[in-house]
This record gives sequence, C-alpha cells and structure tokens, in this order.
Amino acid sequence: MFAQYYCSRRWALPAYGLGLLIIALWLCNAWVDLQMNAWTGRFYDELQAAFSAANSSKALDLEELAEVESSYTSLLRMWLLLSIPKVVVGPLVNWLTRHWAFQWRQAITLDYLYRWRVVSKGRLELESISQRVQDDAYKLTKGIDSLVQGVLIALLQVFTFLPLLWSLTSPLPGLAGHLVAINLGAALSGIAISSVVGRYLITLEYQNQAVEAAFRKELVYAEDGVEGFGLIAVCHRLFYTLRAQYYTLFLHLIYFELWQALFNRCEELIPMLILGDAVYQGNISLGTFMQISGAYQTV
Repeated sequence: MFAQYYCSRRWALPAYGLGLLIIALWLCNAWVDLQMNAWTGRFYDELQAAFSAANSSKALDLEELAEVESSYTSLLRMWLLLSIPKVVVGPLVNWLTRHWAFQWRQAITLDYLYRWRVVSKGRLELESISQRVQDDAYKLTKGIDSLVQGVLIALLQVFTFLPLLWSLTSPLPGLAGHLVAINLGAALSGIAISSVVGRYLITLEYQNQAVEAAFRKELVYAEDGVEGFGLIAVCHRLFYTLRAQYYTLFLHLIYFELWQALFNRCEELIPMLILGDAVYQGNISLGTFMQISGAYQTV
C-alpha cells in the first residue's frame, strides 16, 4: 500500500511535493504558536502593570497614560496579525491533507483495479476485491490522514515549546529544568498508561469490522438476488450481533475517556502547583506564569 504511492513517478508530486508543503505550513503554524505564547506573556504583564498602577495612590500623568494606551493598542494589533495565519493555516492544511490522503487512496484503488482480473492458478489474485478496492483503501487513507497530522503536530509542539519552557524556568531558583523533566515524564507515562488502558479497544475495533463485513455481505448478496440471502431472521441476528459489539465498544470507551479526562486535568494542575510559590514570592510576573503554563500544556 505504500509502494503504489511513494515508489511511483506518477504520484511523486502529491506524495512528496504536497507532503512537504503540508509540513512547511505546520512549521509556520508552530512559529505562530510560539509568537502567541510570547504575546500572552507581554499582554498579562501589561494588565498586571495597569492593575498595579490603578491600585496605587500615584495617578498616571497624561504622557504615561498615553504610553500605556499605545502599548495596549499595539498588543491588540499584534494579536490581530497573529490571528490571521492562525485562522487560515489550520483549515488550509486540513484541505491539503485530505487531498494528499485521497491521492493515496486513488493510487491504491487504481493498482487494485489493474490487478483485479489477474488470475493466478485459477483464482483471483486478490481476495474480496470489492472490499479491498473500496473499504480498505478508504480506511487506510482516512487513518493515515489523522495519524500523520497528529504525530506531526505533536512532534512540532515538543521541539518548539520544550526549549521555550526551559528558557522560561531556568532563571527561577529551584525550578531550573524541573518542569521540562516533569513534562517529559508525564507525557511518556501518559502514552504508556494509555496504551495499556486502551489495548483492548484495538481488538474490539477489529471485531467491529468483522461483524460489519458479515452484515454488509448479507445485504449485498440479498440485493443482488442471490438465493438464500436476505432472510429477515438472519438479517436480524446479524444486526443484533452488530449492536452488541458496538455496545461493548461504547462501554469500554467510558474508562478510556475517563482516564483521558483525568490526565488532562492533572496536566493543567501541575504548573499551578509548581509555580505557586514563585508567584507569591514575586519571582515571576503574571505574564511569565501564563507563558509557562501555556507552554507546559501545549507540550
């Protein structure tokens, strides 16, 4: 399934050219995320300074007030400029990735169709060609679409935000690099535990595909008028088997989603616990706290 797309001159342009363009756009999106993180720090520092000035007995003169308003306006302008690529790049990359994945499906489908009628030792070379051509190719490319994007985004976030997290925490006494180590440890532990908690879901998904195929086969043969297929009792039995299988999957998804929700909440809590003393001791500003918290949760 890989050779038809990546080892063919016909599909070299979408396979490699479009793929590199998608990676370049995600790199651009990662750079924008870094700039937004820096903007967050500046913005909350400005708010903190404004609140401190408002609560102090000293009133700002006209020149200082104009400087504060100008800085605030500049930050809002920067937010608008950063929001444009942030809004545009995501949908554009998704559109390009869907085309890239569909081109892969087309390459697989055309190869299957070419070999469809190739007979080897008195039988078709491919088993269940109709499902291979339509269903398997579709599921492969759909899975590759989501998997590639997820892995690429995760790697880019790690490589861009871990150095930022290190640089933000290194000046803090007693915290130099601790959040980076905790973040990496939590991420690796989360992956390991998730693979254990969700290991049975893979088996259930495979079983779902098997009962779906059996039900679909019964309906297709009945629609084609093949004798012995399409009996109501058989269709009911196959459907109830299908329903029981899905109900089992839904039940097992509960504990996996509970684990996901618990892990995400803990990830939000960790930087608040670690940075609390630094905030109250005045070692970091509100903006730096928000930057560190945002970088930690992004990674």
